[in-house]
Amino acid sequence: MAGTSALIGLLLHTFFDGVAIASAFLVRPELGLMVFIAIFLHKLPEGVTISSIMMAGAERERGGRAAALLGLATLAGVIMTDHVGFLVQHGLAISAGVAIYVAASNLVPELQGKHGWTMPAAFFAGALVFFGTKTLVDGLS
Repeated sequence: MAGTSALIGLLLHTFFDGVAIASAFLVRPELGLMVFIAIFLHKLPEGVTISSIMMAGAERERGGRAAALLGLATLAGVIMTDHVGFLVQHGLAISAGVAIYVAASNLVPELQGKHGWTMPAAFFAGALVFFGTKTLVDGLS
């Protein structure tokens, strides 16, 4: 049951990943590339997470299929964005809202609850990688 609940939540999340990719490309190709790179980088941990959850429960044989479904949900978000007028106009804002919600409700409290310097260092390293990638992409255009 926990695996199914996690899968449903991640399917919704990955659908909006696809919406973010498609709508970012509609705004500007460079932005689309940046969003694609960011989402691509977190697809592997997402797949490992859902597979681990499924394999830990009674749904062991469904781990690989669940990870594949996440990829399909992302593609569905890309395709739907092109065909649903509301998503064409507001998809990037909705996706940003979903990302901000996840960051505010899960990531920031986790960061604040840890002692030491490793979590803040990892957070700022991620920001530096983003800045470096943006600089690289801007240099290519």
